[in-house]
Amino acid sequence: MWIGLLFLLLATDAKKKFTRPKIEHRRQVELTFKRKTPDWVGWEKHFDDDDGAPSLSDIEEGGSAISGGSKKHASRGEIEDIDDTSGKGTAATWYADQEVNESVEPADCETHKSCEQLLIQEIKTLQNPKDCGESRRRFLFLEFEGSEGVGSTIGMIAEGLAEGLHSNRTTIYGPIMPTMMGLSFMGGVAEGFPSDDPCGKDAVSALDCYIEPISSCSLKDALKHRKSFKSFVKNVYDDRKMFKAMESRRGSPALMTAPRRFRHLTGANVWWTRVLLQYVFRLKPNIVKEMEALRLKTGTRHPTVGVHIRHGDLSLRFEYGEKAGTRAYQNRPFFDVATYFEHVKDAVETGKIPMPKTVYVASDSTLVKQAVEVEKLDAFWNGGYDDDAKEGDAEEDGGEESTGEDPLTNFVLLDRYRSKHGAHTSATLMALPHSVKEQLSKDSKRDRALRFRKMLQEAIEDIWMLSKCDYFFGTGSSHFTALATYLREGKDSNPAYPSFFLDSEGLVSGHFCPGLFHGTINGTSRLPNPHERHHIMHRRFLDRLHVAEDLMPPNVFHFDTEQAVYTIPSSTFDSEASRWVDPRRSRMWEWAVTDAATLRNPKRLMDRIVSLINDGASLDEFWSYGIVCTGWRHAKELLSRVRKGKLQLAAGDDMLRQMEDIVLGNIKVHNRRFGRAYADLLKNPDARVYLEGNKP
Repeated sequence: MWIGLLFLLLATDAKKKFTRPKIEHRRQVELTFKRKTPDWVGWEKHFDDDDGAPSLSDIEEGGSAISGGSKKHASRGEIEDIDDTSGKGTAATWYADQEVNESVEPADCETHKSCEQLLIQEIKTLQNPKDCGESRRRFLFLEFEGSEGVGSTIGMIAEGLAEGLHSNRTTIYGPIMPTMMGLSFMGGVAEGFPSDDPCGKDAVSALDCYIEPISSCSLKDALKHRKSFKSFVKNVYDDRKMFKAMESRRGSPALMTAPRRFRHLTGANVWWTRVLLQYVFRLKPNIVKEMEALRLKTGTRHPTVGVHIRHGDLSLRFEYGEKAGTRAYQNRPFFDVATYFEHVKDAVETGKIPMPKTVYVASDSTLVKQAVEVEKLDAFWNGGYDDDAKEGDAEEDGGEESTGEDPLTNFVLLDRYRSKHGAHTSATLMALPHSVKEQLSKDSKRDRALRFRKMLQEAIEDIWMLSKCDYFFGTGSSHFTALATYLREGKDSNPAYPSFFLDSEGLVSGHFCPGLFHGTINGTSRLPNPHERHHIMHRRFLDRLHVAEDLMPPNVFHFDTEQAVYTIPSSTFDSEASRWVDPRRSRMWEWAVTDAATLRNPKRLMDRIVSLINDGASLDEFWSYGIVCTGWRHAKELLSRVRKGKLQLAAGDDMLRQMEDIVLGNIKVHNRRFGRAYADLLKNPDARVYLEGNKP
C-alpha cells in the first residue's frame, strides 16, 4: 500500500480506474500512536474562535503572518511572503542549494578552558537577553518524547539547548512537558507540606527545585508576537519562522557535534557535549552545599570507581497480548548486579584501572543491597594493592593481611527508594503495567508526593556523586549513565579516566540504543537487523530523501568504542545544520515553491504534486515533520489553484478529489498532533500538557 506506487501509476495512466487505499486512516493511527498523549480527547476545543485563538479554518487556510516585509526579516526567521506557495512571490528566490562553506573562522580561543569560558558567555547572552520580547529574537520551544526519567529529561533539555545554539535561537520551555517535570507531583499545603510553591513561584518544573533556569525568557514573552505565533502554529517545525519547536532527531546529533569554529580543539565534540550538559546541570547553591556535605559524609577516597546499575523498569514485562511475559525493553540490556562488579575486577586485574579505594554504587535495583554485601566479603577487595603497587607486592611492602573488617576498598551504597518496577516509573505512575499502576494509585497523595520528592532528590544526588568519580562503569544505553559520564570533570578532549560500558558491543552493532540519543530509536523493540538502527538514526536526521552514499562508512552514524560516545560524521551534520541558522537556505523552500515552467505543464505539475505527497509520506516515516507539512500544504495550494481553474492538471476529477482527500487528511492529522498544544496557548498562556497523562 505504498503511496508512491499508487501515484506513480496514476501519473502514468490517468484513465486507469482504481480504488483508493485508506492511506489517510492508516497514517492517522500511526501518528496518534507515536505521540503518547491520551489526554487529548476532545482536541477540537483547542481550535475554536473564542478569546482570539485561531480557528481550525485559520490554521488550515491562513495566509502570511508578516505583511509588507523585506529581506531584513530573514535574520529573525520570518521572510516576506513565507506562506506564498504560488512560485510567483519573492520566497521563490530565497532558496539556494549551496555547498557548506568550509572557510569558517576558528573561535577566538586556544585552550579548552578559554573556549569553555567563551562558549558559556555566548550561551548566557543567547539565553538571557536584555529584552526577551524584541522583534528580531528567534525562539526554540523544548519538546519531550514522553515518559522520561531524570537522566533522559535533563539530556533532552541539553539537546534543545544544542539545537538552539546551532540555529541561533533562544531555547525555552514549551507547553509540552514530560510527566517527570510536573510540579503537581511535589505536593503542596493540601498534602501537609509548608508551601504550594516548593520550587519557587516562577518554577515551571520540578527540576527547578534543584537546577538553575535554562533561560530568563518564557512562553509569555514569545506570545507577545501574536501574529507570528499564529503563523507558527500551522507548522511548528518550520525553520523559516520566528518560532520553532525542538526536534529530538536534530537535538541529539546537535548535542554530540561541536560547531565548526570550535573544532580546532582536540576532541571538540566530547568537549562540546560536556560543556552543554554541565550548563544545564547547574545545581542551585544550596543544593551544591548539600551535595558536598553528602560527599564528605560518605568518606569517599581516590581513586573512586562509580558503578551505575540500571535495572528498575528494564525488568518490566508485558501483561497482555502476544508479547505477554516478555521483557518490554528489548532495546536495552539487563545485566545481573554481580556482572558489573566482575567488570570492575577485570579492569583492575588487567591494569586498566588501579585498585579503587572507594566504589560508589548507584542503582534502582532491589537486589543491589544484598549483592553489595556479598561483594564486600570477596577477598579481592580486601587483599588489594595501593595505586602504585604491582600485583603481589603487598607482602614485600610488609602489608598486613586483611581481615575483611578494614578493607582497602570501601563500598558506598546510600539508602534509596527502590522498586522492582522502577523508581522513576513508580514515583510518577508512568509506563507501568496496568495492575501495578492501579495498586500504587491507591496510596495517599501525600505518600505519593513524598515518594516523588525522594526519588528526584536521590537521582540528582547520584548523578552528582557519579560525576565526581575517577572511573565509571555502567551501560551506555542508559541516559542516566551517559549523563553522568559526560558530567565527569576533566573531560576536555577525552575523559580524565575512561568509562567502561558493559553493553559496548551491542551499541556498536545496533542491538541497543545509545544514551542521550532521542527521537531516533525504534521504540523499545529489538530490530531484526541491528545494524539498521544506525541507518534509521541517520535517515531521521536528514531533511531530505537519503541516497546510498549517506549510509556508507564513514558517513553513517556509529558508536565510537575508543571514546565511548555516539558519533555523527561532521560532514553529514554540517550539510544539514548549516541551514538551520539561515531561513533563506532552509530546505523548506524545496517543498514550498514550484517553478513557473512546471506550473505551465499539466504533466509536470501532476508529477510535482505526486512527489510532494509521496516523498512527504516517506519523510514522515523518518520524522521530518516540518518538511512533510510544508510539502503537503504546498500540494494543497496547487490543487486549490487547479480547482479554481488557474492551473491545468493531467488528472480527472475523481483523481483530483482523492488527492485532495489524502492531502487534507494528512494535514489535519499533523494539526491535531503538533499544533494544538501551541494553539491553546493563545487562549490560556498557562496551559500545559504532560505526556502520558499520568498526572496525580
